Amino acid sequence: MDALPVNTSDKIDRRALPPADWRTWRPSRPYRAPHGEPALGLAVLIAGLLGVERVGADDNFFELGGDSLLAARLQTRIEERFAVRLPLDELMTADTLADLAERVARAGERGGRTDRLPPIVPRARS
Repeated sequence: MDALPVNTSDKIDRRALPPADWRTWRPSRPYRAPHGEPALGLAVLIAGLLGVERVGADDNFFELGGDSLLAARLQTRIEERFAVRLPLDELMTADTLADLAERVARAGERGGRTDRLPPIVPRARS
């Protein structure tokens, strides 16, 4: 939206604004199914994280309702699922799911793989 809609009194016309519930609003581009791994895996991760029914190859994480905190959670889930460390700025600047899938694939190819450390467990007291 380039500008806020106004009414005859020069006040914001709230009825002309998009719905406040981002989970039910979707961009008007046609759905194109994700193809191949990691795109299919990312679509499942993003859909679960955002609570949307499906995520297409041309969908944008932030247009679907994502924010910086959810992006950090997605970064962790990508690391767990694909064993690659994708910098947060790369995740946040990806235009589409397909673009994000390419970045994950490149991170794996260039050695961005992580060796997960075991969880920290407190010692039993003697």
